[in-house]
Amino acid sequence: MDEEPDDKPLVADLKAGGNGRAEAVKRLYGELSGPMRAFFRRKGLDDKAAEDLLHETFVNLLRGIGGYRGESPVRAWAWAIARNEMRMYWRAAERREDPEEPETLAMLRVASDDDSRDAAELIDCVRSALSRFEQQFRDQAQALRLIVRYEWGIAEVAKHLGRTVGATREYLSQARKRLAPFIEPCRGLLEVETP
Repeated sequence: MDEEPDDKPLVADLKAGGNGRAEAVKRLYGELSGPMRAFFRRKGLDDKAAEDLLHETFVNLLRGIGGYRGESPVRAWAWAIARNEMRMYWRAAERREDPEEPETLAMLRVASDDDSRDAAELIDCVRSALSRFEQQFRDQAQALRLIVRYEWGIAEVAKHLGRTVGATREYLSQARKRLAPFIEPCRGLLEVETP
């Protein structure tokens, strides 16, 4: 194994929980947060996004520490998590720039709005499409419903699904891609107002 000499007690404390875990996290965070934050900033993130990724890195490190086997130093493992968070961030950013994404979400929101009377034809079209989608992709339809109808954030959906935030982003991206052909016939009924 490639563990550093002080990894064993550090990892043991991280796995144990309680005050030992809190101290171990504080120690590791104190050592890695500055360099990781600088890494995220060098990769083009603003302060808030860098802080968010730093937080996600440590959350995922703690979630996965039970499965850590010491095949690499714990600090190297933490850096691998940080780099993975960075990759997922940029993939998500590319998806956010997808011009069809806002339109898809707009249609889902209209269909989930029980009080809307102005767009009955669109609502019927989208609800029918969602029903067909749910017959084939039940779990993904339910995950999308949490975001659209109940306005859950990615972190809440991830917790509900028992997945990491990054894995949940990818899962939801795949769900939206699968949903697109179902709602394509409804696009002509959508009137998008532009400011």
